[in-house]
Amino acid sequence: MEVVFHACAELVGRFVFDGADEVARKRLSKRLYMGCLLVLFVLPVAAGLCFIAYDFLWGDG
Repeated sequence: MEVVFHACAELVGRFVFDGADEVARKRLSKRLYMGCLLVLFVLPVAAGLCFIAYDFLWGDG
């Protein structure tokens, strides 16, 4: 799974920074990688915890 994220970020980084230096490309790659991790793992876990808390506090039982 991690390889897919890295490959996706590297591909987009090459597309955006075709003539840029390697430092800028790696910086974009890392930002895209962290963004993918945030969207795919952290946000669903936070949403699930919020749903559990809501169901516990205001649910049927």
